[in-house]
Amino acid sequence: KSSRVTNAMSNNNNNTEETEEDLEFCESVTEGLRLNIVLMTSPFDMIMTQALGIPSPKYKDFDKYWTKTNHFAQKQVQKIKKKRDNGQFLSPLEEDCYANKAFQRQEQDDNDITVKEASDAISGLVSGGVDTTSNFSSFPILHVIMNPQVQDRIYLEIMKNID
Repeated sequence: KSSRVTNAMSNNNNNTEETEEDLEFCESVTEGLRLNIVLMTSPFDMIMTQALGIPSPKYKDFDKYWTKTNHFAQKQVQKIKKKRDNGQFLSPLEEDCYANKAFQRQEQDDNDITVKEASDAISGLVSGGVDTTSNFSSFPILHVIMNPQVQDRIYLEIMKNID
C-alpha cells in the first residue's frame, strides 16, 4: 500500500518496489495519526500544549512526524511545479495529480495557490488515506474536486435522494 500512495504522490508509476522514502513517509503518517489521537485523548497533553503552550514530549514526537509528512508533500509539489515551469513532459499520472490540477486551475482562474497550500492539501488528503478507513472516501472526493464538470450532476443526484 505504501508504494501505491507514494507512487501517486511522486508520480513514480513504473516503480512497484517500496523505497526507503515510501516506508519513511508511511511511518510518518501512521505515527503522526496515532500520536494525534493520543494527544486528543490525553488530559495531560491537552493541558500542556493547549492551555499552557508547552509542547509535551508526545507533541514533539507528533510534530516531528507531521513535519516529515509535509516535507515529503512539498518535495513532490515542487517537482511538479518545476517540470511545469520548465515545460517538461508530464507523465499521465503527473497530469492527473492534485498538484498539477491545482496549478492548472490557478492559470485558468487567476487563483493564486502557493506550493505550501498545495502541499498542505496533499498532506491532509494522503494522511487521511493511509491506513485509515477514510481512504475509501478521500480519493473519490479528491476526484470530484479535480473534475468540476461532474459536481453539478453529483449535487443534483444527492438532492434528488435527500428530498
